[in-house]
Amino acid sequence: MSKEEFKEFVIKSIPITKSMGIEFKTLSTERVIIKAPLSLNKNHLNTAFGGSLNAIATLGCWSFLQYNLETVLERSRFHIVISKSQINYLSPINFDFEIESHAEKKELEKFHYDLLTHKQAKIEIIANIYHQDKKCLYYRGTFVATYL
Repeated sequence: MSKEEFKEFVIKSIPITKSMGIEFKTLSTERVIIKAPLSLNKNHLNTAFGGSLNAIATLGCWSFLQYNLETVLERSRFHIVISKSQINYLSPINFDFEIESHAEKKELEKFHYDLLTHKQAKIEIIANIYHQDKKCLYYRGTFVATYL
């Protein structure tokens, strides 16, 4: 699936993403990078709105898992939901930003095994925003997938 096709799938599945102006810069089984403009995701101080950052970080992690399952396991009959998340806003974001999402390789392998064996699995996925080599945001989410 191309980045544009995946974006269309995401917008159809999660309509609010259309208004966030997201673009998939990188879409792979190792990581997902989502670009988002500050202009559509800002607050009254002209910095990125915390709710938008949280939503886009969650979306990046969900997209990473969705794409990974479709590509690696060649499965499309599953549900993915978030069960827990934590976010640390480390510095104001007053620029167009990119959120990078990924999971540890061993965790991902265990997740695939558990999903195929038990029809359900959970995994922790990390997302970060960096600017000039400085981490501005750290997000950690636990996602659960059920194979249908």
